[in-house]
Amino acid sequence: MLRTLTQASRHRRATPLYLAASLFALGACGPDTEARWNEYLDETNDAREAAAAAGSCEGDACAACDISGYHLVGLETLLGPGVPIQFMTEVISDGDTATFSFQPLSLDMGSTDSPREEVGDPIVVSDVPIVDGTFIIDFGEVTVAGEANPISGGDIVATIVLEGRILSADAWAGTVTGMATSPVSADLVGSTFGAYRVSDPSERPAFPCDSSSGTKVCYTTCGLLSEYIDAMSGG
Repeated sequence: MLRTLTQASRHRRATPLYLAASLFALGACGPDTEARWNEYLDETNDAREAAAAAGSCEGDACAACDISGYHLVGLETLLGPGVPIQFMTEVISDGDTATFSFQPLSLDMGSTDSPREEVGDPIVVSDVPIVDGTFIIDFGEVTVAGEANPISGGDIVATIVLEGRILSADAWAGTVTGMATSPVSADLVGSTFGAYRVSDPSERPAFPCDSSSGTKVCYTTCGLLSEYIDAMSGG
């Protein structure tokens, strides 16, 4: 169950086999979980640093863009590059403030596209100020069911803050800060999120991106969203 609150790479990255194996191992419980976690951090240090470097959010925000409607959101943590946690998110905005309702989508471990069914209750964050096209969404502490965790399959308990900017009426993105306390303790600094518009909440577009496909896709860094806004908006 999720708590309801009030209050905002330039490269396609597949999950390496060694990283996937480490993630799956973390899904198991046992007295040496912390040791496995530390080993995983050591093995994936380079991949996580690359993901952090790719997640910078540059460029002008769109102060006049209305993002009301439904958006697919991917939250890509440095704990699992290439396997973002996904939400179907409804935004209701009057231009000055917005309410965000993040509905988690189920994912098999290591998957980006299956089964992606709604799981648990949405996280609702209300009255988020929109200032010159930028916003901060403070979730506080939330619990996300393990069915929506493609990294280890375990329930996630974390404090999460999204610092984002509106790139167009169809796209918004930014960086993530906070701390995960379960299934392991980890700093979320350097993680990123990205969102783009869908016509209705039943849509499940491709994730992650394939720039050669010519189809509308979703990205989790500001750089990629900025680069593909025209293609996304054009359908």
